Amino acid sequence: MRLAITKNQKPFIIAIIVIVQLLIVSYLGIKIYQQKTNVRGARVFAPIEKKNIIINPDSELQYFYEPEPNTIENVNPWVPYKAIYTINSDSLNERFDYTTKKPDKTFRIVTLGDSYTYGLYVDTENNYSEKLDRWDTYFRNFSILALL
Repeated sequence: MRLAITKNQKPFIIAIIVIVQLLIVSYLGIKIYQQKTNVRGARVFAPIEKKNIIINPDSELQYFYEPEPNTIENVNPWVPYKAIYTINSDSLNERFDYTTKKPDKTFRIVTLGDSYTYGLYVDTENNYSEKLDRWDTYFRNFSILALL
C-alpha cells in the first residue's frame, strides 16, 4: 500500500522537514558551543559564610563543628593519646594556607570525605591527604587539599 501525497500536503511536509532539520542543527550548535566553553580548570568561587547559613530552629541539627582558623587544637580527652589538629586560615585541617589562584604548572588534588579524610584522632601531619602532599618530592607540582 502506497501513501499518496497531494499537492496541498507537499508544502506542509517540506516545512516540517525543514523545521526538524533546523532544530537538530540548533541543538548540535548549542552542544558544540557548550563543549568549547566548558574548560577544565575553570573555577567559580562562592565562599560560604557563617552569617549566611540559615538554621531551622525546629531542626535537631542546630549545631555543627567549625574549627577556629589559624589554631592548633588538642582534642580527645578520653583517648589515651593526643591528636593535634592544625587548622589553616580557611578552617581546614591543613598545615598550609593555599591561595585561590593556583600557581602555574601546578595540579591541585582535592580529597573529599568523612572523618577518615579529616583525619579524626590523627595529627594533621599524619592524615592521608597530608601524606599524599608529601609525595610532592616524587611528583612535582601537586597540591593536595582536604575538603570536608
